[in-house]
Amino acid sequence: MPDAIEYMPYDKRIARLEEIAQRIVELLRKHTRPVELTVFLQEVAQTLRLAMSQVKYGLTYAKSSGRVTVDSAAMVALVP
Repeated sequence: MPDAIEYMPYDKRIARLEEIAQRIVELLRKHTRPVELTVFLQEVAQTLRLAMSQVKYGLTYAKSSGRVTVDSAAMVALVP
């Protein structure tokens, strides 16, 4: 699996995570309220045609950069 994020050089990995995180934020903006985590992950994977592992990496990157939150009820929302 040569295109897997974990095998990319650091610079390419960060660029790819940034790209996925940006697309996640765009998709989340289409929702008017928080979305259930599992449903949203499936939506992102289908829309972007990515493996679930890549979607999860992208979501983690978006969370760490302060753009997205996941609350204790597993609801995903944009950071206001």
